[in-house]
Amino acid sequence: MIKLKQILLESKPPTIFIPRRVEDRTERLISLYIRNGSKGDLNLNGLKLTKLPEILKNVNVEGFFDCDSNELTSLENAPKSVGGSFNCKENLLTSLVGAPEYVGGNFYCSQNKLISLVGAPKSVGGNFDCSYNDLTSLEGAPEYVEGYFAGSRNNLTSLKGAPKKVDHTFYCSYNLLTSLVGAPEYIGTNFICTNNLLTSLEGSPKTVKGDFYCKFNSVQFTKKQVREVCDVRGMIII
Repeated sequence: MIKLKQILLESKPPTIFIPRRVEDRTERLISLYIRNGSKGDLNLNGLKLTKLPEILKNVNVEGFFDCDSNELTSLENAPKSVGGSFNCKENLLTSLVGAPEYVGGNFYCSQNKLISLVGAPKSVGGNFDCSYNDLTSLEGAPEYVEGYFAGSRNNLTSLKGAPKKVDHTFYCSYNLLTSLVGAPEYIGTNFICTNNLLTSLEGSPKTVKGDFYCKFNSVQFTKKQVREVCDVRGMIII
């Protein structure tokens, strides 16, 4: 006869109940944040979350929102808006659908498994970093980025969908680009398209107020070729 004691000893309740405790603790943390008027920052990083709690989806976070280093596969239930930075890097995201439409600070979604930027915020008040993903184009990227835009170390074959205006540096190095079609028209500081497969400067930004870096491509361009397609106010590094 199997005794109750044997059943209890054979089962492993800690591994059964820990996820529930983590979930409850996370929801209590968010509930406390809401009761306090959604003031300040909300930090949910490193909690092994596979999904953001539903209680979050109508919250307006005043400060930064941090959910990096979890196991998220989507941004479903993300806060409605974030006044500071939004950090969802180092997860398992394949899509940004569910992200806030507006982020007042930086937006970090690097080191995921993104194959598309569809769902990204329309406007980012700081930097936008989507490096180290599996992107082949920038379709869905924000229309305007006040800080820098980093799309390095993806599988980009096209810059289509890139912001029209980036106030600081635009990084698209270490990709598979053969042309610059789709690049922003205006870049407030530097443009860095090194370590690609460029055979043409077609689509180059019209204005780069800083430096233009295009070393280590399939073709070694001349400074004259760069200046023929772009008004570079700083140096040209070839």
